[in-house]
Amino acid sequence: MLLLSLSFLVSCKDSSNPISKYGDTVIDKYKSTQQFGDRMSLKNLQQAVTTFRVANSRLPGDLDELERFTGETIDKNKFEYDSSTGTLTLKK
Repeated sequence: MLLLSLSFLVSCKDSSNPISKYGDTVIDKYKSTQQFGDRMSLKNLQQAVTTFRVANSRLPGDLDELERFTGETIDKNKFEYDSSTGTLTLKK
């Protein structure tokens, strides 16, 4: 039984193992989807900055002000905002 368990564990680390390949594919797709979501959020936030500027004749002072304006929670760990230019970027 122990030998069978050990051989299974060793085979899971083998890159030619179909289960391992499937797991890698699932993880890659998850990360890709997450990055796509972040890019879409960035585009939405950029649009919110533009809308804020039109409505208030100025740029938001910070992400907190933009958050109050939109009524949506902004993940400040993911985005950087330059209030002098209105530029939003994804944090690396």
